Amino acid sequence: MIQVNLIPDLKAEFLSAQRTKRFVMGIAFLISGAFIGLVVLMYLYVNVWQREHTNNLNADIQTLTAEYQGNTDLDKVVTVQKQLATLPELHLQKPLISRLVTYLSIITPKGPEYSSVELNFETMTIELIGSAQSTPQVNKLANTVKNAIYFVGNDKENELLPFSGVVLNTIANDEDRVNFNMQFLFEPAIFNNHEKIELRIPEIDSTNSEVNRPEVNAEVFNNSGDQ
Repeated sequence: MIQVNLIPDLKAEFLSAQRTKRFVMGIAFLISGAFIGLVVLMYLYVNVWQREHTNNLNADIQTLTAEYQGNTDLDKVVTVQKQLATLPELHLQKPLISRLVTYLSIITPKGPEYSSVELNFETMTIELIGSAQSTPQVNKLANTVKNAIYFVGNDKENELLPFSGVVLNTIANDEDRVNFNMQFLFEPAIFNNHEKIELRIPEIDSTNSEVNRPEVNAEVFNNSGDQ
């Protein structure tokens, strides 16, 4: 009779299973340790390092606040910066006063000369002080101002009056010249920085003038943004 001893084979399988079990458990312990370490690091970051960083930031804020409250010139700096930021918009809103020179060249016939020109945006008036060779030349100037028209943009159908309320305050003879002081109202739109304005003097028939219309009958095109 033949007998087979199976104990060595079983023992070998048992030992192999034990080694596999120890290996798996070792890997499991390593992974568990890694997760535990990660959790500990996250806890330290949130409850220690992050809290300390927040405290440092709060301390910096308090320090800067104290410096700001103690700096009496900082409010002035901030105010100046705000005013500088509004300059571009204010520049666009300011009237284009340089147009006055062109307007005067259009409305002034041959003869009158000005010694003083005053443009007042509070009363919306223009005052002309000067002299001419004769009284009819002064009357011709007044009638030219009264009959002036202007257009806004490319709208040539809508004729508007730029000036009104023309008044000759004084007119006096001085040797070979006639001195005058003339004042009239103007429309603020003719100095609008955003609009293109065209000023014209149409043909007029004035009983106070020596001729029917002034020699100057020009046009001016001022684009928005002209300086």
